[in-house]
Amino acid sequence: MEVGYSLIDSKFDIIELIGTGSTSSVYKVKNKNLLNSHFALKILHPSLMRNETVAKRFQRELLASHTVNHPNIVRGYDFIRQGSILAYTMEYADNGSLRSYIDKNRKLNYSEVVKLAVQLAAGLSAIHQEGVIHRNLKPENILLTQNGYYKISDFGIAKLLNSKTLTKQGEILGQIDYSSPEYIKSSEYDERSDIYSYGLIIYEAIVGQKAFGITKSYKDLIQRASSEVPMLIESDPSCPQVLNNLVRKCCHLDPSNRFQYADEIVGYLY
Repeated sequence: MEVGYSLIDSKFDIIELIGTGSTSSVYKVKNKNLLNSHFALKILHPSLMRNETVAKRFQRELLASHTVNHPNIVRGYDFIRQGSILAYTMEYADNGSLRSYIDKNRKLNYSEVVKLAVQLAAGLSAIHQEGVIHRNLKPENILLTQNGYYKISDFGIAKLLNSKTLTKQGEILGQIDYSSPEYIKSSEYDERSDIYSYGLIIYEAIVGQKAFGITKSYKDLIQRASSEVPMLIESDPSCPQVLNNLVRKCCHLDPSNRFQYADEIVGYLY
């Protein structure tokens, strides 16, 4: 498969297109100078290079993912700039996403949910300790590896603490179905907003569907921002109480009543 950019083509063999979105495309590639080395290559759509905000977010995405070296984070590596092309390489996760797994299998068994919950919380703790807030946690951005790791990916709208914001007042970025109530109501966010999104992901992994269904209208969005997450044991009476309580605390409407730090979740599960 040809990408058509001389610098990229000279360094990598393009194996396949993994996916494409509104701002970029991601390819599985092999470095021509390294044996058995597969990476993911993310390329910003050339038409967006002139959009200063989008281009800055793309560069910040690499910075955020490169900052943290942790087994539950997809690590960003090298930045590539060639004329109108912005791209970067990152770790390649070889077993799809949590979204694809749930869509195929409906839900995870409880032992796998606990594994997911611990690893995801550990990854969150690592990025938060480095001053990074993800802001777009969702099953699509949780990648799996063949050797059993869950990895947080896609730092495209991550917030680096003490950095200049690229978000307009009142603007909501990311997947709204996983956004926290305070983010929906006032665009406010901190580590506890990620923890809320985390709770919704664990809920979906257990039940096999979103806690509030698909948000179809502004009315649905506002209603969700004022609604407690359903009790897991009502949807699944066999759900262990520890997981029911975990989700309820992570998804409390009041951020001050949630876990305040992701490492508290790891401690709770252990």
